[in-house]
This record gives sequence, C-alpha cells and structure tokens, in this order.
Amino acid sequence: NTTVQGLNSGVTVNILEPTDVATIDTLNAAEVSIDVEVSKSGGSVAVTDTAAVTITGKVATGDIVALALDDVDTTSLSLATTSTNDLDTGIISNTDKVTTFNLTTAAHDGTINTTTFADATSLETITATGVGGDITTDALFATGTAEGLSTVTLTATEGSDISIGAVTADTTDASSTDINTFESIGSVSLFSTTPSVAFSDVTISSFVI
Repeated sequence: NTTVQGLNSGVTVNILEPTDVATIDTLNAAEVSIDVEVSKSGGSVAVTDTAAVTITGKVATGDIVALALDDVDTTSLSLATTSTNDLDTGIISNTDKVTTFNLTTAAHDGTINTTTFADATSLETITATGVGGDITTDALFATGTAEGLSTVTLTATEGSDISIGAVTADTTDASSTDINTFESIGSVSLFSTTPSVAFSDVTISSFVI
C-alpha cells in the first residue's frame, strides 16, 4: 500500500499501481488532483484531509475499484475524463460533507461510471456534462439521503448519453401522496442535442431549460 501525506494545495498525484490501496493526504484541507493512469484490479483510492478532490481518467480503461473521501473535510468531488479515456470509480464512500458533485467527459468513447455515492446528507448540486463520452451512475444516496439537493444540471452534447440512477432526495412524507423522490429539488436543467439524458425512478417538481 502507498501513502502520501501533507501535500500542498494544487498537487497532482498519478495512480499507477494496479493492486494497492493509495492513500492521499493534503495539508490543511487543500485541493488535490488525481490522475488515474491504470486499470486497477484490486485495492482502492482514499483521500484524507482534503476539501476539493478532482479525479481524472487518463488511460483507456481507468479504474480505481473504490474511492473513499474524508467525511469531515471533503466538500467537492469532480470526476472527469480526457480524450477517449475512461474513469470507473466503483463505490464512493465517506461523502457526508460533499456539497458539490461534478461529472465531465471530453470525447466520444471516454466514459464515466460510478456505483453508489454513499451519503448525500450535505449535497446541494449535481452537474453532469457529457461532451461525447457517456456518464452513468447506479442508484445514488442509499443512506444519508439528499434532502438539501437543490440543483441538478445535465448537459449532453456530441452524442453523449447521461444516465442517472434512482435518486433519493427526501425521506419525509409531506402528505399521503408524497413520493419521496426529488421532493426538495428547486430546479432541474436538462440540455441535449439528442434524446440522451435519462433519470431513473424520479419525480421532478420543476424544470429550467
């Protein structure tokens, strides 16, 4: 296993080992960029004491198996790809304080895949921008539902497909007919050059297009 500690803000860490647990620690809740240049078959990536985390797929089949953030310090998570490269994060855990979740692809065939985003207690904004490459998530927020989620913006261009799994945003019944899904979202913006943006098992209260 590999541990890097006390990094200054703005440092980029390259993930190259295929099976180890890579632990990345920054100084005073700084920002860190992580470039995934391997398709891991084991291990995972963990980030501690870091406010803003950006993870970018920079290999054809970039895979980190699982991602653990800092459930006290991490407030922003951005996932991205370059060119036709992929990024697969697996389960994303320790997300209790994340307020902003961004996903961005760069070109056709460069995809982002995530499974569970564990805890959305603090989440306010989801922004997914597909520029050719597809973005796919499994069901989100199984625990720590996103009751503060106010804005979802999905933009698909250049043939990109964006598919967001079931989102649980409110578990409190306001009435006997309350569906408890996307109940608290103030606005949802959708833009697509093709019919390629999809929600699963959601009820949307308003659109801004």
